[in-house]
Amino acid sequence: MKKDHLLLWFVGFAAAVLLYFSLSTSGPETAGSGNLPDAANYFSQIASRSSKAVVKAANGRVFSVVVTNHSASPRYFQLHDQTATPGSSSTPELSIPLPGATSTASASVTILDSSFFAPAMKFSNGIAFSVSSVFATFATASVDPLKVFVEIRYE
Repeated sequence: MKKDHLLLWFVGFAAAVLLYFSLSTSGPETAGSGNLPDAANYFSQIASRSSKAVVKAANGRVFSVVVTNHSASPRYFQLHDQTATPGSSSTPELSIPLPGATSTASASVTILDSSFFAPAMKFSNGIAFSVSSVFATFATASVDPLKVFVEIRYE
């Protein structure tokens, strides 16, 4: 690939990432758009350097989750009912397998979407998530956090 083609590809990719980030952090939905309440918030883990995070350090509800795995290896997206980031061997409330990406496409999974059908998932302590290499507990071994993107709508 010629240097000028590589530069054009990089500039185009950077513009697409910036546009995606600005659109995904444009603010919460309002009562007039779907079934989300007025207080719905939006959490996006796009450029994180961690495979775990606290979304809300108090009780709440999760309305929708979309996870995209850019890694060729399968991973497990986990929601935890706790106020701190999940530690080694933390047991999740929900653990969903994420298929590995192929050479031509990433694997994107919508886990919850109460905008249309499912009820919200309630958390009595707090809302935290992790991306694990193990189904039943949180394990950080060989998980590249820059290869899994997480978007959560919550209250």
